[in-house]
Amino acid sequence: MALFSAQGTLGVMPEGQSLEVGQLDLVLTDLKLSMGLTINAVTLTGNGVTVRSDPVSVLTPVPGTLEALILDPNLADFLDRQAPGGLKNFQVDLRDGKIFVQANVMIMKVSAVCTLRIQDGRQLFVDLESVDVLGIGAKNMVQSHLDKINPVLDVAELPFEVELTDYEIEDGKLVLRGNVSAKAT
Repeated sequence: MALFSAQGTLGVMPEGQSLEVGQLDLVLTDLKLSMGLTINAVTLTGNGVTVRSDPVSVLTPVPGTLEALILDPNLADFLDRQAPGGLKNFQVDLRDGKIFVQANVMIMKVSAVCTLRIQDGRQLFVDLESVDVLGIGAKNMVQSHLDKINPVLDVAELPFEVELTDYEIEDGKLVLRGNVSAKAT
């Protein structure tokens, strides 16, 4: 039997049956990826959806869409757990299409400005734009630590096929967008 939710009610669909749905919006909250980053919300939208119970599957005639929301406190928490290069007490500010990061190493304050890059529609990389450690550029040191955690997102970790298409960074949030289809099992 397959579980389904419609308008907030949870029910059971008998085995071997199908359910035709005009539009399906699925929202996953606080999705923790295996590398430690927690995505605040992932919204999957599909049109002309067929839900089958045996085996459980969701089929769409055209790819659906994905929108993933990551807020700056989640990025700061992720970086604190990674502690690249002994850095700690991360502060992240997502604005103006860039990621502004501050952290401490011993008694020094480190500031960095980063951008994002989608590679092959499958991976999200953080690219270092500039670094400042007590007024001294330390780009090579920070870049070597960044290389250890890149890519920060690989869609192979998700339970569905995704092609990342674009992103937006504004007002304390990162929004990733893409096209999604059912993953072959």
